[in-house]
Amino acid sequence: MVYLQREGDAIIMAPVPRRRLVVDYAELLQGIGTAVLKKAGEIGITKVLIPVSPNEHGNNTDMHDAIVERRFETINHTPQPEGLFKAKTYYRVSSATPT
Repeated sequence: MVYLQREGDAIIMAPVPRRRLVVDYAELLQGIGTAVLKKAGEIGITKVLIPVSPNEHGNNTDMHDAIVERRFETINHTPQPEGLFKAKTYYRVSSATPT
């Protein structure tokens, strides 16, 4: 499951795979990132963000490790009060290719 929310010029995403899923989490993250970045570009969105806090992206330690290992740029983003996400620090998904 992937939670998505549009906030101004950004899409906030939280990839939350099932714990029973036997998968390479880095590859799963890359696939999700590729799809969301493509769709964001099609609708004129300039940023795709993942909350830094594991509590904001599902508490799946394997996915959290895959996110951290990607070494995404960290940026601040003020969340919308009515939004699903409350974090103020996010990873910016700038490329589907690992760095």
